[in-house]
Amino acid sequence: MAPFPKGPQLTLPFPNPERPGLAHDATGPAYSGALPLRAATIIPFRRVRTSIKDWPRDDRPRDKLLDRGPGALTNAELLAIVLGTGAPGKTALDQARVLLAHCNDDWRQLGVLGPGDLCRCGLGPVQATQLLAVLEIARRYGEREFKPGEPLRGSADVYAHFRERLADERVEHFIAVLLDNKHRKLKDVLVSKGSLTSSIVHPRLCVAAHKRG
Repeated sequence: MAPFPKGPQLTLPFPNPERPGLAHDATGPAYSGALPLRAATIIPFRRVRTSIKDWPRDDRPRDKLLDRGPGALTNAELLAIVLGTGAPGKTALDQARVLLAHCNDDWRQLGVLGPGDLCRCGLGPVQATQLLAVLEIARRYGEREFKPGEPLRGSADVYAHFRERLADERVEHFIAVLLDNKHRKLKDVLVSKGSLTSSIVHPRLCVAAHKRG
């Protein structure tokens, strides 16, 4: 049997059958005392830290951004700032890591998720709407949208006009850009949606799109 650990002693009477009135321990000579018992070590309970507010300043995403700039943050830290709060037992950073792991740390894959997908990944409705709003802002920021009356001078302008709008679509889109005689945009018209690799368009659909413009 393992020896008693060192620590404060507790004593209980242990009578000596050979000499009544005395007491002894289990191994030593008789003495008028009691059997020493060791008190169990008491480990104080410590609350598990699940709030980012309890972390050192250098580890808190918001403070890290203020001190060192957004470029110093990881993808998970940036996403945690957008989410704002965590869930019971999880910080916002924990949730951000789970969500990015689901999307293979790819913002494009994250951008195609809908509210239901985000909630199934552990986000609440408020967090999901916040994230979707930020992703839409990012799309609009990256898109060079040509307004009616602006000229499209070539394929580079057309690419810039549709890049962010169509980047996350999963099927082919056939869109007609209606221009006036000076190549100024009049209107965009979605003619058809196809499959993953193609979109079959009949000429009469293009004519109909022109009439709708």
